[in-house]
Amino acid sequence: MGWQYEGDKAYYYRSRRQGGRVVTEYVGTGETARRAAAEDQQRRLQRRAKRRAQQAEFDKLAELHEAVARVYQQTALLQKANLLLAGYYYHWARVWRRRKQR
Repeated sequence: MGWQYEGDKAYYYRSRRQGGRVVTEYVGTGETARRAAAEDQQRRLQRRAKRRAQQAEFDKLAELHEAVARVYQQTALLQKANLLLAGYYYHWARVWRRRKQR
């Protein structure tokens, strides 16, 4: 919630979750409120930095996943080509079978 101003007075409030509901907590005025606000800001910055680091890790893993998927597709294509050249065909029952020699 942050700072609330009434006339020349400034009051600091915190909002937090408790049992699925948002609860507003009065912190105070003056130096106590400034310290609490600075602590809250520091926690927000740490959470933001942690989220950015997690997102960077997720992005790296996504790139790796794409690379593995490309290799898998190319390998499957090579396998299919090799089986066709060796005289196999893809049966309707989703299995590779060798063509009968006549």
